[in-house]
Amino acid sequence: MALMALILGVCVYLLYRMKVGLNYRWNWSVIPQYLFYFDSTADKWVPNLLMQGLFTTIRLSIWGTLLATLIGTVLGMFRTSRSLFRRLFGRTYVELIRNLHHKRGLSSILVTHNENVARFCQKTYFMDSGKLILKK
Repeated sequence: MALMALILGVCVYLLYRMKVGLNYRWNWSVIPQYLFYFDSTADKWVPNLLMQGLFTTIRLSIWGTLLATLIGTVLGMFRTSRSLFRRLFGRTYVELIRNLHHKRGLSSILVTHNENVARFCQKTYFMDSGKLILKK
């Protein structure tokens, strides 16, 4: 409850600062024309620029998540393969993802049941009775 009150307070503060500090009058009345428009040739309402952008963003997010899940799963399975080439290839992928944090400041989440793979992570959580617990 305190967290929600804090978030609400931050939102109210940001809105106040936008109103007072930016010294700009937002003209929100023009936004609806960019959401949908009536196409007289098709005789129906169709998405305009903002909705097309939203749909494209959602589509890219879904495909990116599916592709990343597929690649991560395959290369994670390579990591535990009997083939030396596959193990090296999988390890290279894991090291690349791990080093993204150190080199670029990016983070990633790795889900595994393999304790040897989990040793490479900076923080490790485990599930106990449906709760995430930080492993010390």
